[in-house]
Amino acid sequence: MQIDPVDGGFVLHESIQGKTISQTLKAGTRPAAEVEANEILERWRERLRNLWLRGGRWYCVATVDGRRISKGLDLPESDWEPAGRRARALIDKASKGKWEVLAATSSKPGFATFGDLETVFRGEAVKHGLRDRTVNDYISSMRTVLGVDGELSTTPVTVATRAAVQSFVSRRLKGNQDENTNISIRRSCKSVVRQARALFGKKWAMEAYRAEGLCLPDMAPFCTCFVTEADPSRYVMTEERKRLLELTHRQARSLPRESPPIWAAYLLCYWLAMRASEAAAARWTWIVQDDAGRWWMQIINRPEEGYRTKATQGKVPVPIKVKEWLDKVAESRPGDVHIIPAKHHTGRGRVIERELAGWMRGLGWDRLRYQHCAHELRAARGSEWYTKRGLEAACTWLRHQDPNTTKRFYADFTSQPPTLEVGE
Repeated sequence: MQIDPVDGGFVLHESIQGKTISQTLKAGTRPAAEVEANEILERWRERLRNLWLRGGRWYCVATVDGRRISKGLDLPESDWEPAGRRARALIDKASKGKWEVLAATSSKPGFATFGDLETVFRGEAVKHGLRDRTVNDYISSMRTVLGVDGELSTTPVTVATRAAVQSFVSRRLKGNQDENTNISIRRSCKSVVRQARALFGKKWAMEAYRAEGLCLPDMAPFCTCFVTEADPSRYVMTEERKRLLELTHRQARSLPRESPPIWAAYLLCYWLAMRASEAAAARWTWIVQDDAGRWWMQIINRPEEGYRTKATQGKVPVPIKVKEWLDKVAESRPGDVHIIPAKHHTGRGRVIERELAGWMRGLGWDRLRYQHCAHELRAARGSEWYTKRGLEAACTWLRHQDPNTTKRFYADFTSQPPTLEVGE
């Protein structure tokens, strides 16, 4: 549940069974807004009982006497009320044994569709802490691998084969002879296939499919076949990176005057090495002081704000000078809740992904070698921590569970330490 402050009030954003709920709240305080939002969502859950929205069309999804129903209702998103009536009628007939009216349901002896799979996966994903965005990425990756341009829900699972993976890689690599481009595409292929396989690669998901009576083919060829050879990516502090970083820091001095939003994003993404999603959600209340007088950016789960961390919770040290810069940003925008100025989370994300990135592209961070500008700043700061404070500190402040992730993707010496002389 996401509740964003807007013009002195609040707006609710949530997705329920495929339907996006966006509604302005009447409450004037956040606690009251959360109560109102929960009441609204509870009403929508009741309205959408046994309904799922896929590709802009409603489906009836239910289990009656151990048999699964997943039947299209041939109604658009706006017709959720008649869709509910039609779904209840189908379930009533099924409960009375009139299964002949449900000949097209997923309880049929044939293989399941990706629509059947998605319904079950989303229901289980919530229990295992997966975000809607993560599930959407899995579905999108599967669509990309299979080459499906439109709606995936009616596509049978049987098309996910070893040949489909090979065809996907061939399509991606076709006509790309440049060595650097080729390596980047190979790495991208492996990443996309890995995300698509996640629909079958989680034990709890496969158990849920079986429990729901979904019929699946042998997925081993799709899930284990060779994808492509690609050297593992590794972060290297090249001379070009050093030059671009020096230029970036130098040009950033004019940002407080020329572009305050980009300045705020730069402070968070470089000096505090925050992920783009974290920086977009960051509030002034996240900055806290410990008993020793040190300042920290505390990145933890905050249910009252509708925020959950991407990975490990933790805190990042805020240097005194950076705290002074942030204080000036706060003074220039009294009353603002978020550090990056924008009315919505989407707007704050746009400051990072478009405005900050566009500014950095203009300095020479080209798209081919440096695909994600905010990540470049985060990795550069991680390398500085690694060089001056060691791998353990860098791993902790970057909030990685595995130090190998830090070492591989975020850490390289910004300057070489002194060599050891003979006898030392």
